[in-house]
Order: sequence, then C-alpha cells, then structure tokens
Amino acid sequence: MKLPCYLVQDLLPLYKDHVCDEQTSADVAEHLSDCAACSALLAEMDAPPQETAVQEEQAAEAAEALSTVKKNLRARQVKITLAAVGGLLALICAFFGWRYWMMHSYVDLPVEDLVVEETHEVLPSDSYGSIHTIQKNAVRNAKTGVYYTTVGYQVRYYRDTPIVFLSVTQTRWEALMRTFSKNNEPIWFEVSSPYTLFVTRDTYLTLRAARLMPEQDELIDILADDATLTRYDGGFSWTDTSKTVSILLEQVRFAKVRARKTS
Repeated sequence: MKLPCYLVQDLLPLYKDHVCDEQTSADVAEHLSDCAACSALLAEMDAPPQETAVQEEQAAEAAEALSTVKKNLRARQVKITLAAVGGLLALICAFFGWRYWMMHSYVDLPVEDLVVEETHEVLPSDSYGSIHTIQKNAVRNAKTGVYYTTVGYQVRYYRDTPIVFLSVTQTRWEALMRTFSKNNEPIWFEVSSPYTLFVTRDTYLTLRAARLMPEQDELIDILADDATLTRYDGGFSWTDTSKTVSILLEQVRFAKVRARKTS
C-alpha cells in the first residue's frame, strides 16, 4: 500500500522510535525509498538539535578550561612548596652560619665594666713553720654581677718584675647566652703578681706564645699593638704604683707615638 507524504510525515516520529507495527513500518520504509522529501525530513530528525551541539561544545570547552586551571593550580602549589622548602633550608643555613660566626667572633670586654675580686688562700705551714698564702682573683661584671668564665691570664717578666696580663674575652655567642643564663659562681684563678694589666685577646695570645722573660723591646712591641692596654689597681690589698710597671707603660706609649709618626 502506497502511503501519502502527509501520512508518512505524521508517522515518522513513531517510525524513528520503532514503535510502529511491522506492516506500518514496512509501508513507511517503502515510501521513504521513493520519496526524497520524506527521507530528508527523517534525516533531519535523526540529526542532533543545534542547541544540544552548542551545549556539548561549551561543556567541552569548560572541561578543558577547568583542566587547565587544575594544572596551573598544581604547578603553582608545587612552586609554592619548593619555595617554602628552599626558604626554610636557607633560614636553617643562615642560622647555623650566624651561630658559627657568633661562636668564633670574640669581643674584648670594656675594662670599665669589670671588677676584679681578690681572695687569699692560706697554705699549710711548711717544715720550718712558715705560712704562705696564694692570691686568687675572679672577674665579674660591675653592673650585672655576672662572673666571667672566659678569663685568660699570662705572667711575663719585665725588669725582673712579674706582671699579670689579664684578658677577659667572650665570643658573641657567650655574650648572647649570658642574657638568658647568669653565672653567679666566681671562677678563681691564681695570681702571682700585684701588677695587673688588661689586654685584648690578640695581645694575650701573642704573650702566651712568647717566652716567660721576653726581651724588653719584644714585650714593648707586643703591647704597642694593643689599643686598650689598661692598668688595674683596684681591688687588691696592695695598690702601690710600681715604678717598673709605670716605666713599661711609658715606653709603650712612646712606641705607639713613634709608630703613628712613622706611618
């Protein structure tokens, strides 16, 4: 049975969804084989709606944009993590470098901030009944009362007179740590001469390497390089001004003046 176009066009939705009976489907198929217009209409019905295609394209573009954003976020997170780790490592290296410098950088303490305390230890009498004493000193900060543990002293002879060269030096790290922990126990050290001169750490190390009784010129040259050479007379039971020590200091002063003129 030949179906007219208007009837086939009404049946096309049912034919497309395969809900027609077998005979009707056969008649529609027969008509479509000879009718280009109805076949074109069926093909148009099978094509996806234009709106749906646009939506799918937009959805694909959005998915691609979201994927790009996620990749950028991941890359940014990696960069931030690497930067944070690098910054932390840099801080750790900087701290240990600073601490190493603090522990190997020395500061000579100002003499005006120091107080030398004195005590005498009585030794047991010898076989002749003689009693001997040993003078001991400790150094503390005049303002805070903190005792110093890094005290270096050397005894060197000048014109047969023993002179104590005292250096009170701290590393910058020790100076910092003293602000958190105070040492209130005196560190006593024996002194074999009433004549004490404060010197810098460099001078102390040079004197330690020198002979016990260096040549006079050698001793003067060593002390002439010390810009803070200071005599300490307070705190001892004897405070007489030794003529020998005064001569030494005067010669050192002349040596410094002579060095400035020649330079």
